[in-house]
Amino acid sequence: ASLKIDGEIIQDLSQRQEDFKRVKFTDLTRQGIQEHPISSQELAELITYKFNDSQRILVILNTIGAVNQLAENLDSGQLNCKVYALTTRMCAAHRQKLINEIKDRLAQKLPTICVSTPLIEAGVDISFETVYRSVCGLDSIVQAAGRCNRNGERDRGDVYLVLLNKDSEKLDKLREIKWGQKIVLNMLAQKDFDPDSLLQTKVINNYFDHFYQEIDQSELSGYPTSDEGRDIHLADYIEGKQASRDYLQQNSGSELKAFSGSETIAKHFEVIDQETVSVLVPYGKGSDLIALLNSQNYQDS
Repeated sequence: ASLKIDGEIIQDLSQRQEDFKRVKFTDLTRQGIQEHPISSQELAELITYKFNDSQRILVILNTIGAVNQLAENLDSGQLNCKVYALTTRMCAAHRQKLINEIKDRLAQKLPTICVSTPLIEAGVDISFETVYRSVCGLDSIVQAAGRCNRNGERDRGDVYLVLLNKDSEKLDKLREIKWGQKIVLNMLAQKDFDPDSLLQTKVINNYFDHFYQEIDQSELSGYPTSDEGRDIHLADYIEGKQASRDYLQQNSGSELKAFSGSETIAKHFEVIDQETVSVLVPYGKGSDLIALLNSQNYQDS
């Protein structure tokens, strides 16, 4: 079989882009030619002002602190609406319970606002009329758009891009988000740039070209790690490097076991970091289990 280099994972990409015409992007990150960062309170006021236009709203922000602050601002406002906050500080069971409640309310067309971290962008089949997205990397913006008008509630749902100020959303320790945000803001600043073009292939390719340049210029270039006491870069072990490609063209698959670099990559590289441990929390049956584990009867059994 021939080896296809840089093949597109999504084979029907043009059709998927056509599907996303169910949403319209509006850039609220600027006033004229100047960037226009807003506070959490100002974003709450904006959502309240536009609430009569759409009453089933998703707001995705980049940090847990920003989510909790906005949810509090909306709860304390004048809206007669149920406000939910979803973050990774909730246990999975708690988050799923709230997501199920939100889905039920959306199905009944009840006024509902969900403020969430990016956890809702992937693997959650849910649809809102309107989405507000704190500006970030283009890949996350596309994922956010996927939660808007998913079920065709409107001819075109609205996706608003907003820029929170540094006091409302602190990104100092979130380098990849800051890189993505900078690139997207530069795109939006271009004269006559149409925000709806964010879903076009050439714009997406341009974004990732710039994003990988940021990585190449950082200490993350080459995926540095330590292997048995040696400082290495996992990129040096990729079989897709030109020397490996030449080898693949000249040798049969049965001889590929000579490449051991893949084992090193498999040992160290994770697409999604899993540096977590399981804990028991006092939610639902967890409270009773904790009490049981701490009881004298359990200790004596």
